[in-house]
Amino acid sequence: MWRPYEIIEPLVKILKPSVYVELGIYKFETMLKILPFVNRAIGIDIKNLIVPNKKIEFYSTTTDKFYEQNKDKLVIDFLFIDANHSYEQTLQDFINYSKIVKENGIIVLHDTYPENEKHLSLSKCGTAYKAADYIRKKYGKDYEIMTIPVFPGMSLVRKSKNQLHWKI
Repeated sequence: MWRPYEIIEPLVKILKPSVYVELGIYKFETMLKILPFVNRAIGIDIKNLIVPNKKIEFYSTTTDKFYEQNKDKLVIDFLFIDANHSYEQTLQDFINYSKIVKENGIIVLHDTYPENEKHLSLSKCGTAYKAADYIRKKYGKDYEIMTIPVFPGMSLVRKSKNQLHWKI
């Protein structure tokens, strides 16, 4: 099975986002891979983790609390949502954080293509795939979305009202 950093690292390397935020940390694998290409790397997880690099800003809290405390002072270029794998929380994270993702910013949802029903538990893909489907239907005019159809799946979302940012 492929790892999220295999897709995120090349994107971050090309886009060079100033502020990268990751909701849900798993062994800091992705975070460590993207560090050379970002100015600021922020990780949020409810677990109290040992941070393996001083450049990583880590917050042991819920994604909802972090958003409420930082929504007025943070603008995100690249957001990776991989915290709670439920439809409800994945969608809530998207709704909250998309407000502070800049125009043409990238949002990545993980676990959006479960292989079968056995992978619908929260310890696996959960129901995050439903959030990707809802975003496609509800927010299609403000966001482009594409799901990579390989288990466990990843959906790439670009916040954009226009194809070209300079052409209105």
